[in-house]
Amino acid sequence: MIEVKGIKKSFKEKEVLKGVDFDVKEGEKFVILGENGAGKSTLFYILTKVYNPDEGEIKIKEGKYLLGFVEEPQFIKTMNAYENMKYISSSIYKKVTKEEMDKYLKITGIQQHAKKKVGKYSTGMKKRLAVSLLLMIDPDIYIFDEPTEGLDPIERKNFMKLMEELKERGKGIIISTHVLSEAKEMADRVGILYDGKIQKIMSREDFDKQNEYIIDAEAKRYPEWLEYRIEDGKAIIKSDNIMETLEKLKQEGIKIKDIEKNTSILEKTFIKISSGDGKND
Repeated sequence: MIEVKGIKKSFKEKEVLKGVDFDVKEGEKFVILGENGAGKSTLFYILTKVYNPDEGEIKIKEGKYLLGFVEEPQFIKTMNAYENMKYISSSIYKKVTKEEMDKYLKITGIQQHAKKKVGKYSTGMKKRLAVSLLLMIDPDIYIFDEPTEGLDPIERKNFMKLMEELKERGKGIIISTHVLSEAKEMADRVGILYDGKIQKIMSREDFDKQNEYIIDAEAKRYPEWLEYRIEDGKAIIKSDNIMETLEKLKQEGIKIKDIEKNTSILEKTFIKISSGDGKND
């Protein structure tokens, strides 16, 4: 649906993006994970055509278009939600009715505040209004920059649900975050942005195919056929069929006291890359 190739951007002598490459398919949630200052917002400004890249190209499938917000959404503070939505929609030649606006304001839970001037909105409310606006305009590719920042737990849960609904409708979704747990929760694929480039792209299958489990067991030693390592007194084992592995360990006379899925694969990769040790592995 969209292909980003070799995007570079500098400000004076500071090179922010040094050749960013990734693509997003229809019905895919692609998360760009990077520390604050990694260049996520700069990249999103280029995607939304606020900035022009110094080099590189963005190819969007014919007949498709993208729309999104970067950093905190900017609205006219002296207008209420209805007035802002109507004004912004008219600027892209789309006429809207109050019924349409109410439909999307209700989805994001902000309808009861629609007559309040936006200048009095919290950051979370502004983001919900921005999401309402995007849903109403309905682009093919959605851009969300740090979308859950400033949201309370209920707003965050509702946003996650919306992302799934957009995915089911075949929309392409590009999201930035610096929060590891959110990247894994939201993404079909994660691109780790560091030193101006996407250093590694990991899919949900990559998270799971590691098939690592942490076990607390009574064992003097483990059998040679088991792939494992010891960390903090517990064995971390790899298994494509954990139930079968546990049964075999039981037959070996090993008593398993506790077991949990090792979910730190993305975290370890992100830390390794961010420390400069895992670039382009």
